[in-house]
Parts: sequence; C-alpha cells; structure tokens
Amino acid sequence: METYEIPDLRLPFATSAHPQAQLVQEMTERWCRAHGLLRSPEVAAKFRALGYGRVMSTLCPHAPLAGLALITDWNSLFFITDDQQNNAIVTGRTELYEDLVARMRALVAGGDPAAHLGHPLPAALGDLLRRTLPGQRPAWVSRFRRDLDLWLTGHLTENAYRASGTVPGVAAYIALRRDASTVLPTLDLVESVEGATVTDALYRTPDYQTLVTGTADIMCWINDIHSLHMEGDDPINLVTVLDHHHRLGVPGAIEAVAARIAARVQDHLAAAEALPSTMDRLGMTAAAQVPVMRCVRDQRSWAAGMENWDRTGTIRFAASERPGPRQDRLVRAGPARPTHHRRPIMTVVPFSLPVADEPLPRTHARFREAGPVVPVRLPGGVHAWAVTTYAAVREVLSGDDKVFGKHSSHWAALRDSTVPPDWPLLPLVLGEHMLARDGAQHRRLRGLLSKAFTRARVEALRPWMEEMTETLLDRVVAESDGGRAPVDLVPLFTEQVPMAVICELFGVPGPWRATLRGWTRTLVAHDVTSEQIQAAVQELMAYLGRLAEEKRHKPGDDLTTALVRAHDDQDRLSAGELVDSLFLLLIAGHETTVHLLGDAVVNLLAHPRQLGLARTGDLWQDVIEETMRLRPPIAAAIFRYALRPVEIAGVPIAAGDAVMVCYGGAATDPARYGPDAGEFDITRGKVDHLAFGHGVHTCLGAPLARMEAGVALPRLFARLPRLRAAIPLDEIPYSPSFLTYGPQSIPVHTGTPAFQHTRRK
Repeated sequence: METYEIPDLRLPFATSAHPQAQLVQEMTERWCRAHGLLRSPEVAAKFRALGYGRVMSTLCPHAPLAGLALITDWNSLFFITDDQQNNAIVTGRTELYEDLVARMRALVAGGDPAAHLGHPLPAALGDLLRRTLPGQRPAWVSRFRRDLDLWLTGHLTENAYRASGTVPGVAAYIALRRDASTVLPTLDLVESVEGATVTDALYRTPDYQTLVTGTADIMCWINDIHSLHMEGDDPINLVTVLDHHHRLGVPGAIEAVAARIAARVQDHLAAAEALPSTMDRLGMTAAAQVPVMRCVRDQRSWAAGMENWDRTGTIRFAASERPGPRQDRLVRAGPARPTHHRRPIMTVVPFSLPVADEPLPRTHARFREAGPVVPVRLPGGVHAWAVTTYAAVREVLSGDDKVFGKHSSHWAALRDSTVPPDWPLLPLVLGEHMLARDGAQHRRLRGLLSKAFTRARVEALRPWMEEMTETLLDRVVAESDGGRAPVDLVPLFTEQVPMAVICELFGVPGPWRATLRGWTRTLVAHDVTSEQIQAAVQELMAYLGRLAEEKRHKPGDDLTTALVRAHDDQDRLSAGELVDSLFLLLIAGHETTVHLLGDAVVNLLAHPRQLGLARTGDLWQDVIEETMRLRPPIAAAIFRYALRPVEIAGVPIAAGDAVMVCYGGAATDPARYGPDAGEFDITRGKVDHLAFGHGVHTCLGAPLARMEAGVALPRLFARLPRLRAAIPLDEIPYSPSFLTYGPQSIPVHTGTPAFQHTRRK
C-alpha cells in the first residue's frame, strides 16, 4: 500500500469545550428529528457519529446554552444540506437538489416561509431564520443573508466542478472553498451570541477580514489534507488544485498546503494583535471591544478544535453517501490528474446559466476559472458546452466548417428530441440565416448580404445620424427640465439611437419602431415564457414579410429593398432566407448597439479621468473598442455543433454536442489581457477583442456599430458635460439575458446643457 505522510497540523491556538456539549448534541438531534431532517437510520447514525454538538462546543465554550444550541442547530442544517447534496449526486436527481437550493435561497433573501413548505429543509431553515433574525442590526442581517447565499450558491458551483471533472484555478478554488464552507455564516452567528457589534466599518478593515477569511481558510485547508483518503479524486481540494496546476505531486502539494496554513496562522496572529488599535481608530469604546476580542478567541478555539476533530478520524465529508475510502492507499495512489480527460457526464450538475442574482460577467469569470470549456444547463434544461477563454474561443471560431457546423441538423440533442419543442431559443437556432448555415451556403448568404450591407450605404447615413442624435439629445434636455429632474438615458437615448438607425437602414416607418424594440427585447430575454417568445417571433416574422412585400412594390434606397432585389435576382435568396436575414440583421444590428452605448456611458461615468481623456484627446474610438472588449454586447453565441469527436483546449467534446461561445468570458481573460483584464482602461493600446467575431466570421455590422457610437457618445458628453449618475453605479440594472448584456436603465442628472442645438435647414 502506497502511503503519504500527513504533517502535524496542530495549531498554536488554545481550545476548550463547552461544559454542556453532550446536552447540546442531544438537543440538536431532537430538533433535527422534529423537522424530519434525519431521512434514514443511516443518516441518523452518521449524524450522531459526527457529533456536531460536541465539536461546535469548541466554538463558543463560554456562551449561554441557548446561543450554543442555536449555532449547533444551524450547523446541523448545514450537515443535512450536505447530505441532500451528495444523495442527489449518487441518485442522479440533481435537478431536485437545485430546486431545493433555489427555494432555500428565496427564504434567505426574505421570501415567505409558507411558500416553501413541502420539504423539511426549507421548513427547518424558516424556523432558524425566525429564531435568529428578530432584534438583529440591519447591517448584520444583510451580511448574514449574504453569507448564507454564498454558501448555497457555492454548493452548486462545487458540484459543477465535480460534474465537469475540471480542476479550478488556485485563486478560484480559494474563493469558492471559503464561500461554499459554512464558516462565514457561523462566524456571523458567533458575533451575535457573544453580543459583539461588528460594524460594517470594522468588518471591512484589513485586520478583521484577515481574521474572518483566515479562519475559513485554515479550517478548510486542514480538512482538505485530512480528508484526502476519502476524497482523493475530488477537484474541490487544495492538494488536488496545487498538484494539478503546479505538478507538485501529492507529497509536494500536501507540503505546500501545510505551508499556506502556517502562513495563514501567522497572518491571523498578527491581525489579532493589531485589531485593538484598529478599533481605537474607529472610535470604539473599551467595552465595545471586549466582545469582539471574544469572537477572535472563539475563532481560534474552533479552528484548533476542528483540527483535532479532523485528525482523530471524524471527517466532515464522511456524512455523504459517497463510496467509502479506497483501501490501497492512505491518501491516494499517485499524483492528481485532471479528471476532465474522461468525458464529463452532462447529466450531473453542470453549471446553470443564467444564475439568479449574479451579474453575467461574474458568471463568465467563474466559468473561466473552472476551465476553458465547461458544461452548462440553459433555461429549459438544454445542455451545452460553454467555451470561456480567449484562446479556446479563437480555437472554436477558427474551426468552423472543419470541426464545427452551425446548421441545427448537426445537433444530436435536437435529433433525438432531447430539446423540448417549445424551447424558447429554438427560433434563434432554426433560422435560415447565415449564422445557421455551413460552408458554401454560409459563404453565399454572407456574400449576398455584404453586397447589400455596404460601407458606402452605412457611411451615407452619417449626416442624418448626426442630426438625429442631436434631436434625441433635445428630448433628453427637455425631459430633464433643463437639468433639474433626473432622466433615464436608456429609453431616451441609448435605445433610441440604434433603433432609429436600423429602422432608417431597413426603411421601417416611424410608427413601427417602438414595436420592433419590444419584439427584440423579448426575443433575447430569459425571464419570459416560451409562449411570449413564440408570439414575438411570429409577429416579427409576419411584419418583416409584409415589409419585404411593400419594398417589392414600392422600392426605396434601403437595405430591405436591396435584399428583396437579391431575392428576385434569379431567386438567389429564398423567401425564408430573405425574412430570416432581415430578422438576423435587426437583432444583431440593434440589440448589440443599445448595449454598447449603455455600457460606454456607465464606464465613462464610473471613470471620470478617462472621460476627460476621451474629451481632450479625442479618444472616442478607444472608448468604443475598450467597451466592446470589456463588455461585449453579444455575451454568448448559440450554437456551433461538433461534427466529429474533438477536443477544445484539451476537453473532449462528442460529435453532435452543442458548443456556446462565451465572448463575455474571453473578454476578461487575464491570460490574454493581463491581471487588469477586468478593468476599463482606454489607454490600454491596441485591443484585438473578439466582440465582433474573428476572421471570416467578423460581424458585417461592425462598421455601423462603430459609427453609431462614434457619433452618439461625443455628442452626448459635449452637450451634457455635467452628466452624472442619479443612483450608485453598482445598482444599475442589467438586461435579463445571457445572450446579450447591457444596462436596462441609466438614471442620470444631466446638469445644465453646454449649448442649444441649432437644427439644420
């Protein structure tokens, strides 16, 4: 039997136990039984063996019995949730578990407990919230709710890593392990039980953050080492992560983790020593400081107690129904290898997309940290692969017509009816436009559209566009009552400019423009029903068919007329191709520029120095390119399909699998753009972003989008030099779509206009 030595991880912290630990253990078991949480004799036996009452007694060894019982009941709930999670994985019923987590998150966010009855976990959670929240400070309640939500969402993310077989990056692992643990909400409870008033100002100080996060890291990493013999193949383990990314071998990775633990311990000691001075600077009285220091003492007692608990053979993960430890090794037989060399099982907890209450850029960053290609489940239960890094996206785009097709006939899930017939996004997949065609058919359609959608036609719009923009700004000024009232730039300006341009280009009469905007907004949203999307598709297609027929009888100098002529010229464009091409150009040419303008405005308001550079140095094109890089309006493109078994960035993809290109993930890839990839910087220099595609698949509408933004943005800030946000910028709401992404509303104070617009004769 091959073995690896586990170093001595005992901590230089004093620990003691509450004298009524056994009583608390009995009390919490009665509470669990009263709520039906111990679902089988086996689970009950594991619960007793783990002894949460006994181990939690080291957390608050001097607390009142009621306070310790409350904390122990919370940790029993955490245990039962772990049990449900692992039972779902073993039985393959992961969707039920995800639904359960969604219900628990709704309760944590303040939902009505009566709406979540029917399962013991939400009922027990509701009981704990009723026992915990009344009488607490609002700031504490907000933090506690946040930490509970991080724990619940962290569970799902951990499962997604396990399902995909990918090993997270080191930074991603550290953040995930900390968030998905129960340490942060438990430490919140300790503050409450000890009567400590940890204000937001204190909580955010480096010293207090070091104490809280250090406690979490120390405990989680110790558990990672001690649990290797049970979880040797688990990617959610720091030993596995360091071995995988740095090729240390298991013994070397164990030593590296032990060194990290030792460093965290020293950080913890230093922060505790500095904390009284920090509290003095914040004006806290000596009496207010005493319970805070008790919390620090409790953190250390708990960490040392948990280390002993892990070391003496009681592993937290033993409560799961995962198969038992392998008998041919003490830790594991050899160095960790990335399990994604085996084909990930797409039916087991892929990443969900979209994620409620998580900004899409953060979702993409989390996916990218998980790996260059990760499995995702889209609304409606449709599965695909998300390509998340710059290099992997380039690889996929370069592989079109060779290894990837765009025609839906290649999609295995569609052929075998796995995709529901009423799936809301089917209209985007089944169209007869060039984005759903391969090879010669794609080249034919692109060639015909290129002849109609020329640079000359776009450039001819410039004088009209300049005048139209000034007219829209007149309306903004009027709505603001000369700068005295706040206005929303999205409906007044960032939506109006692209809609006016695309309708002028298409030859759409003015009265139809607002209706078109409503249809396009519905088509890319994920918070609407399939019936609403189908209705929008049918109405839009019917209108475009009527528009084409009108242009056949009354031609104009517009794009629709040019495409009708391409249809009538020996039937080079079929009737379906004509309408679907109009459909594609409308969506791509309007929705994306709405978000480009909105994101540019938000970025410039958030970075006044860069706004000044744009104004004085005429860097508006740099503003446009950096906005497109940082927040590509097309956040993800569906779909490409593997024409044969293929690997993307080393991840195997089966023939017929759907692949979704995540431009939003590539946009902030630090491997391409450096450690400040997530920052807005118009002085970055040449930016070879992928927001407009790549190579032969570069967007036909790129010149139009650049011209619209190049006209609209400088005129907006020239007319309204005192423009400022009316709400905190981090409260700006964004579109409910994982395909396109941009601000839904930008409330602003315009200030006094710099000048009045003089209309051209």
